[in-house]
Amino acid sequence: FPVIEKTKLILNSFENNRLHKIPGGLHEVVSGTISNENCLELEKLLGIKHVYAIGFLQHRIFYGGFLIFTQNLIGSDDIHVVETISNQTALNIHRRTIEKDLRISEDRYKKLNKDLEQKVWERTSDLELVNSQLQKELADRIQAEESLKESEALLKDLNATKDKFFNIVAHDLKNPFT
Repeated sequence: FPVIEKTKLILNSFENNRLHKIPGGLHEVVSGTISNENCLELEKLLGIKHVYAIGFLQHRIFYGGFLIFTQNLIGSDDIHVVETISNQTALNIHRRTIEKDLRISEDRYKKLNKDLEQKVWERTSDLELVNSQLQKELADRIQAEESLKESEALLKDLNATKDKFFNIVAHDLKNPFT
């Protein structure tokens, strides 16, 4: 469990966009991942005596961080510079992430808008076709009604003529019998 505890220590050091000194130097940071012998040799070769950690956080979102290995303690002016760089880096990454999300949203909006316009065009075309069919059916019905009215008028006229004819025939036949 010592590796887990050291990992937690390093991760906690990335909080708050502040530079944190990690006790124990390089040996403490990487112990368990490389051999102690190699770690000590690397510390001596590079002259590493101090390890610092800082994270790139913006609106509670962790974008990354870095470790600083140095021979000397970092002074307060240098800490301020490192923290400012870290904050600016976090802001820049956050801004780019938002811009990327915005571009994705805009592309999605444009696609949805294009799909909607296509559907509206298709439905409008369908409605225009159905409307023209209904107009034709209406015109055919009006023509059929007019034709029926003409036929009815002709039938009434023929029926009246028939009745007149039968009246005349019945009258003419009645006289000879009387």
